[in-house]
Amino acid sequence: LIATRVPADVRALTAPPAVERAWALALGRRLHDEWEVPWDLLATTPTAAKERLLGRLVARAAAGAAGAPRPRLLVAHVQHGLGNRLRAYGSAAAYAAATGRELLVVWQADAHIAAAWTDLFDDADHVVLPSFLPKWPDVTGGAAWDAAWATFSFHNYMEMDGGGAVKGHPIPAQPTKSLYFKGAYVMEPTDGALSTWEDANAAIRALTPVPAVTAAVDGHVAAGLPRRVGVHIRAKSLASDIEAVPDAAAEYGAAATATMQRWRSAASVATFAAEMRALAAAAPGTTFYVAADTAAAAAALRAAFPAAVDDERRACDGRDAACVRHALVDLLCLARTRELLGSNWSSFTEAAVRLGAPRPR
Repeated sequence: LIATRVPADVRALTAPPAVERAWALALGRRLHDEWEVPWDLLATTPTAAKERLLGRLVARAAAGAAGAPRPRLLVAHVQHGLGNRLRAYGSAAAYAAATGRELLVVWQADAHIAAAWTDLFDDADHVVLPSFLPKWPDVTGGAAWDAAWATFSFHNYMEMDGGGAVKGHPIPAQPTKSLYFKGAYVMEPTDGALSTWEDANAAIRALTPVPAVTAAVDGHVAAGLPRRVGVHIRAKSLASDIEAVPDAAAEYGAAATATMQRWRSAASVATFAAEMRALAAAAPGTTFYVAADTAAAAAALRAAFPAAVDDERRACDGRDAACVRHALVDLLCLARTRELLGSNWSSFTEAAVRLGAPRPR
């Protein structure tokens, strides 16, 4: 018999949304049933990221020795603002690479940062979840509703979460376990060689910013950025910093709040202006790139040093996506300056150094 007609592909007979849902479910079933990825994770993993994760797990298994345990995961649930999240991300990425785990990043919009990962970085090489459904500490008992959670070890450094969360708790080598790590800080494995300063920084530097960010940085480079002294001012009081965080002590703890406020009080515009004047007096013609946590601070320094200050000229001081994108531009620009005047106890100054800036004065 010779067919006179080729039947239409079933996908052509099905509404596209139904096809997409079926494909996402099929990917989820395989990741869950064959690779022990919990449904709680899969529920918020974009389809393209599921495809990427499955392909990598299959490739890892194929490259492994016969009888080797199946590849495991490291779920890095990064917290707080941009500098903190990059610090936690870099540490987790280094640990995942050193221990042969696949990295999943939970980058969830909250009071500290409203920007999605895709507002800032290209996501073609990463598995990023925009939200995480289980609550802490409930997730530690997740095996009661999904056996895949039994393959996980849980490490939460966000002490204000309670439920056994301890900042800096040592993370032992557990080669047969997947890891869930929640933090705004570096991971602290019992073997420090598994997540070093250098490897974590290399992971952060390997991120690809979205084109708009790259274009903005390129504009500052063309205006002489590599010859400038970087200036980062973190002076905004905790009481006025994040509108959705009215009680800093409840968010960070009383001791941490007192320490942060002390250093922010010291990082005044006047303090930085004095340092800038000293540099300009010692080397006439010195120019600066200013990144400040308020537009008013940057404007004050532009007025004090006419024609010597470059900055993002942003009109926002908040945590919305557009403003956080400006902050990423600031970080990348500070990283390209020849010298850095930074703010003590600031994860943002630290992030600039991790991205390549000189150690701050």
